[in-house]
Amino acid sequence: MVKVCAVKSCPNGLKMKNRNNGASPSLSYFRPMTPKKLQNWRKSLGIVDLKSTDYICHLHFKKEDVTMFEKNKTNGEVQILKTGKTTLNDKALPSVNHQFTPTPEHKLARKPDSSCFQTQNSNKEVFVDQETDDPYMDKTEHFSDPLLDNVSNTTKTSQNIEKWVNNKKILKLPPTWMYVRKENRVEYERINLNTGAARNLVRFNMDASITVTFLPNNKEIILKKKIDSFKNIYDCLKYIERIRLCAGTRIHNKRYSRRCEGVIHSLEVYTACKPCRILRNVLQERIPTD
Repeated sequence: MVKVCAVKSCPNGLKMKNRNNGASPSLSYFRPMTPKKLQNWRKSLGIVDLKSTDYICHLHFKKEDVTMFEKNKTNGEVQILKTGKTTLNDKALPSVNHQFTPTPEHKLARKPDSSCFQTQNSNKEVFVDQETDDPYMDKTEHFSDPLLDNVSNTTKTSQNIEKWVNNKKILKLPPTWMYVRKENRVEYERINLNTGAARNLVRFNMDASITVTFLPNNKEIILKKKIDSFKNIYDCLKYIERIRLCAGTRIHNKRYSRRCEGVIHSLEVYTACKPCRILRNVLQERIPTD
């Protein structure tokens, strides 16, 4: 459902988009869900027929009343995380005119980047970009970033994991997948329904890479593709279901090619990756025949 700001004069951020060279922040919307809040918003906006189901975009609120980012200092590096759920101060009052002024964090976070993490060398700040319109999340709630590996601030890490665990039902996982809580991170585990044993363990790392462990042989690989948005988690797990470990050449003295890709895709009928198949053919040609 497309959300529209109830303020008739509101261009839903189009003016801001033009002022910022085509870069526009993702809009967040809020509703006056309580009778008292509805009454106060009607007065501040001058909209007497405002309903509790009407949306008001965040541009009508003061910057200090809208929380979009969390800061965390780790090893001398300031990490600015864009929270999945934009929150609003309970006492915040909207105005008919836009009063939200973007901070440097908002401007930097709007810069397009194919990577999940963008490092600013000048001030050593890391920004995590996160899309708010996510088909695999409940439209009324979002959660914070789960990429928590190698975070030394134990207290902050624990708080982030608690927030993740409290909102774990928001993310829809494919069948046979479940989340597994670790000491300083959250992993995903794929279960064999016939045996109840784990088949894959998936870990999303701080550099946005994806580590997959194939059980029971504990073969671990890092995928070439990277996770750049929460909405990609579902597709990523489905993709992992389709890949298999490369069986190699199956020739004892040269089991794998140096260029072995580690995995093969379900669309391929082979049991080995292309480099290993080529090597196998070469080795077979060298085997003397009677």
